[in-house]
Amino acid sequence: MVSILIGIKKRFLNLDKWHHLFGIVGVIAVIGFYNMLYAFSFFPLTEGWFSAYAHLILDGKIPYRDFYMFLTPFYPMALAAVVDLFGESFFVLRVVGILIVISIAVLLYLILARRFSPSASMVATITACIYYQSGVAHIPYDFTQVLTLFTLAATWMLVLASSETPSTEIVTWRSLVVRRVLMAGFFATLAFMTKQSNGAFVAVAAGAGCIYVALPWGRSFWKLIIAFGGGCLIPITVMLVWLLQVDALIEFWEQIFGGALSAKGSLDHVLFAWFKGLLTHVFVIQMTTMGKWAAIIIAVSFILSKALSFIYRPPLDNRIKFVLLISLALMCIMVILNSYMGSPILAAHIGEFGLRANNYIIPITTSTSAVLFLVGAISCFFPTVRKYTSPSVVVLGIMSAGMIWGNGTSAGLSEVGVFAMFALVLAGMMNLRIFRYAGFTAALVLIVSFIFTFSSRKFDVPYTWWGVKEPSVREAIYLSKTPILRGIQMSQHTAESIDAMASSLAKGTQEGDVFAFPNIPLAYLVANRWPNSKIVIPWFDFLPDVPARAEAVRLLANPPAIIVNLKLPPAAWGAHERLFREGRPLGQRDIQNAIVDLTERRKLYRLDFSSEVSPGCALEVWHRIAF
Repeated sequence: MVSILIGIKKRFLNLDKWHHLFGIVGVIAVIGFYNMLYAFSFFPLTEGWFSAYAHLILDGKIPYRDFYMFLTPFYPMALAAVVDLFGESFFVLRVVGILIVISIAVLLYLILARRFSPSASMVATITACIYYQSGVAHIPYDFTQVLTLFTLAATWMLVLASSETPSTEIVTWRSLVVRRVLMAGFFATLAFMTKQSNGAFVAVAAGAGCIYVALPWGRSFWKLIIAFGGGCLIPITVMLVWLLQVDALIEFWEQIFGGALSAKGSLDHVLFAWFKGLLTHVFVIQMTTMGKWAAIIIAVSFILSKALSFIYRPPLDNRIKFVLLISLALMCIMVILNSYMGSPILAAHIGEFGLRANNYIIPITTSTSAVLFLVGAISCFFPTVRKYTSPSVVVLGIMSAGMIWGNGTSAGLSEVGVFAMFALVLAGMMNLRIFRYAGFTAALVLIVSFIFTFSSRKFDVPYTWWGVKEPSVREAIYLSKTPILRGIQMSQHTAESIDAMASSLAKGTQEGDVFAFPNIPLAYLVANRWPNSKIVIPWFDFLPDVPARAEAVRLLANPPAIIVNLKLPPAAWGAHERLFREGRPLGQRDIQNAIVDLTERRKLYRLDFSSEVSPGCALEVWHRIAF
């Protein structure tokens, strides 16, 4: 009876588990609070790409066969399921997005907590996730967030598998380690099915992580590899069977592995362009500076450790640990509140420091990931190396290498690729013995400055992307009259522009098609009128040149009833031609010329609405003149 009571006490009164529960609650509370302050307070005209795809899917259209979709199918299909369940509402999608971001934060916390204390894991996760969301075009429910969620889910499965003690007994298919690597393969493949470029590198990294996890299991190595491969095959098989059933397999192959690549440029450019811009003299200077500061912090920590060694320091009481967790969570909330209120004192000091320190995040995180990947590779050949490393940390480093490289092929080096390593670096500063005292203090200073800097940047400019810029969320006190936007607050100018566009689209006859260019499928959702074409989104790196030029020919031969044109600044065109066409004209230039020819030269249309939605960026709605 006594042993039973002791077992119950260990299971249900384990204070370490309660500490981690408090850490998770802190992460959810802070990240949820932060998102509530801004996620419903802006709306860019360029939002709604995949909502348009979801609408077409629910209308019975088949991706690839009935409309172009240069992306693997999971995300649009999942979005269609959400829309089918809750109706077309951007408010609902933002709620779903917040839940996705919170899930990302919880998974990152769980991964860090395998090696670091609850307090270090909590504040590192909070800071890294606020950094993750600081991207200029972050939308909470975007496919990037779904891909990150699956990536961290695969990482978590591998981390759990790495914690299993290798057994000399025969591993069965019901063994926990087998199920975990199988689920790692399943989630990694779902990442690929969300976006093929980023997801392919995630899947490769997960395979490398599986090899690292499986090698210590000796004769059972191949069983774990097979289990991982089986997990990968589950979603792939379902997708292929569906594509065969709807007769879209050939179109899928051509668009995903042909068209999408040509829209981004050559394979060499896609794979290595981001990397060529990393190893520069600036990178060397940044790493040298970081090395100096790390040496200073380590030296101060060593001196303090020796100087205070004569003082008896009892282990922290459990109540003190709980107080520390609550205090750190409240500290994060207070910093976010000060940021939202625009504290001039913090902006002048802490904010400025955070901006300077931000320049060092990508160099240190990419280097850390590379080192951990190499450690994982070396330990595969020299097993004794494993004794001096933390398997969970190495697995995170391997997966982060895939995240960084995959994100580099799509958006270059950015917050999305490096945020997990950023969290690891912060947690290490707070917990590793070589950073004792000074490292913890330095990490807290960095955390406060980073949270203030990143949240201020998000509150000031929640969205800016190739000419479309949304003002401060503090100005977002207006509601649009357009039903699909019910519940989303936005600036007065944005609300008036969208409502005016909706009003213009509703004028006159409701017959004939609408053509929206180049990145505003919101017009289709508002009007519920679509182009007589397979092209829904003719964006520069989303539509190859050949179909873009064919679309220009179609427009001239069969002018649509309404043209909605977002006139972007010349810099947006020039930048994409440099990035993806080596300076050559984009195929979308032909579409632009066709619109100018129809509207301004041949005078076949009248301008019903025009507004400058952002400096140098004008929205126009043209109605065809009846003859």
